[in-house]
Amino acid sequence: MPLLPSDTPLPSADWISNKNRDHGGPKNQANFTMQLVIPCETQPGENRVSATPETVKKLVRLGADVVIEAGAGVGAGISDADYEAAGASIGSDRAALLAGADMVLRLRKPEIDEISQLKAGCIHVSYLDPFNEKDLIKAFASQNVTAVSMEMIPRSTRSQKNGRAELSGQPCRLCGGDARGAVHA
Repeated sequence: MPLLPSDTPLPSADWISNKNRDHGGPKNQANFTMQLVIPCETQPGENRVSATPETVKKLVRLGADVVIEAGAGVGAGISDADYEAAGASIGSDRAALLAGADMVLRLRKPEIDEISQLKAGCIHVSYLDPFNEKDLIKAFASQNVTAVSMEMIPRSTRSQKNGRAELSGQPCRLCGGDARGAVHA
């Protein structure tokens, strides 16, 4: 049985070729903007953040609207001004940030009550411990949120060199490609 009915038009992939690219975004989806939200980590003692300004700059160049929760990078020595210089905007209303997010990038799993703040169709990327956190996974499913568990993504030599600070890189390429109809290896 085919995955799509035969009369379903497939998205154009004209943005895959470098000669057709304009700052990395697809020409046939000019109105497409994915809002990526990077919230503050809430676990006591967690000083890391899921993206560096360098990563944010790359995501913005690809057409993403990156919003960082105010103070998210402070523990890692990254100021809000550093993120703004990279092209991100800064938000202080956590509930509004989560409610408007197309994708949430974080390190630690969220509290279960926070999942209900995410809109249906959102993609949540973090370490989730899915085999031990069955209620958390059920909450994602009932909210119709796609949960990407970082510990379940195979590590390559390249990603090991980048380290955990670049959490957003690999799943963003995968999920962003899915959202844009791209084929990725």
